[in-house]
Amino acid sequence: MKAETLQMDSLSVLHDAWRISRPGEQSEAVSRILSIDAPINDIPCAVLHITSSIAEREVFASARDHVMWAKTSRVSDPTDWGIPLTPALETLLAEQLAMKEAGVSQDIYRMRMPLGAVTEYTIRVSIRSLVKLSDYFEYLGVDNSALEQVLADWLGDSARPKYKLTKFMSRIEHTGNGIIGDFLVITIRVSLALRAQAVRHKQFILKDSLGEIIASGAYHEMPIGTEVDMQLCASVDFWKSILEKRSCWMAQYGLWSPVIAQVQQYMPITENMLPCKEYCVYGKDAENRYTDKDPGSPCPKHIIIHKRAVTQQQRDDIEKQFELENRPQFWRKLINEIR
Repeated sequence: MKAETLQMDSLSVLHDAWRISRPGEQSEAVSRILSIDAPINDIPCAVLHITSSIAEREVFASARDHVMWAKTSRVSDPTDWGIPLTPALETLLAEQLAMKEAGVSQDIYRMRMPLGAVTEYTIRVSIRSLVKLSDYFEYLGVDNSALEQVLADWLGDSARPKYKLTKFMSRIEHTGNGIIGDFLVITIRVSLALRAQAVRHKQFILKDSLGEIIASGAYHEMPIGTEVDMQLCASVDFWKSILEKRSCWMAQYGLWSPVIAQVQQYMPITENMLPCKEYCVYGKDAENRYTDKDPGSPCPKHIIIHKRAVTQQQRDDIEKQFELENRPQFWRKLINEIR
């Protein structure tokens, strides 16, 4: 792991925060304030450029207060992993390249990427969270020296604080599904690739076994298509927003389909839930589907709204995507309208 500091708040802001919260009192020394495991130490933040494995990225993303902007597979080559190839990785790469050569969708062949592949992203993190993340990486047996160097530069002469260990990943203790009050809980087996997307929705409470996988050290050759048990809990209203977004043709429905299929047992999905009405919210991405810039098939609703002409090959690709991803039946009606 590498960490480059792009921006860093001065710790002197802690004096101001303490003074505002304790009018009439003398401010505490920065080192004293930092020693307290309290929200005041979430105020100073740093912006870091991180280069790490996909697995390490998911540790950062598992913090409920994470702020992250990461590369996507649309701007980087999913077959370029940036790590030495073991025999097992050579096999994975050969499978991936064969699928790419055969014209398989990128969303499918990228599932052969290993969790040990190198990626880059930007995070904004408080000094309190960085201390806890560094300690958690050490607990998992992952090298945290890059984060400790950032802390050393940030703290200067102040002592490095120690807080109670926070386990940002936790395994499922009790399985269950259903609506309880205004909340829906599902327990389901999904790919690690889907887990990576779900954890970025902060409204979800998520439990799975990824922390144990990382701690075992066995993740480097494990493809992101590997399935794990995952439990998700969120309000019914938030689940509705997930259905609205992920039912879109452009929003990786295939990846989310196991989750959506289970949620539909409690709240059905209809065409009216699509995010598009008179225009497409993914306009540029939708336009790329008519070109070689995006290997995915064009959206039937986009074709209808914008009266676009499509080739027979594109029509066939739409049919394949509908069948492969087991799309809701309202898409069948839309597909028939473009034939």
